[in-house]
Amino acid sequence: MNMCLDAWAVIAWLEDSATAPHLEAHLGTGRSCMSWVNAGEVHYVVARRASPQVADQVISQLGADVDLVDSTGPRTIAAAGIKATHRMSYADCFAVATALEFRVPLITSDPEIIRANVPGLEVIDLRGA
Repeated sequence: MNMCLDAWAVIAWLEDSATAPHLEAHLGTGRSCMSWVNAGEVHYVVARRASPQVADQVISQLGADVDLVDSTGPRTIAAAGIKATHRMSYADCFAVATALEFRVPLITSDPEIIRANVPGLEVIDLRGA
């Protein structure tokens, strides 16, 4: 595993935003992981914008390309500790906790995560890539 994805990065890629080519370049460098909590974020955004069926297809494809990891007890407690000390959404805390656990950079453009400056977290900001 060499990187962790945040929902923000995947949604930007799906929307073919200006950051999409940067994410594709990073994805070509090795295997990535993503918390199921963050995959759930992707699902509900796609379901709202398109349909639940399209969201199911996106998650199925995402699971083929990315290791989706469960929110284990220790990872959930780690996310809770991050939430207690940093101003970001609880779902973002799962992305951070997952990246920290696997000791890989977190790929995102989410300003909350970037501003948080979580100790030990390497962030690849797709906006500046």
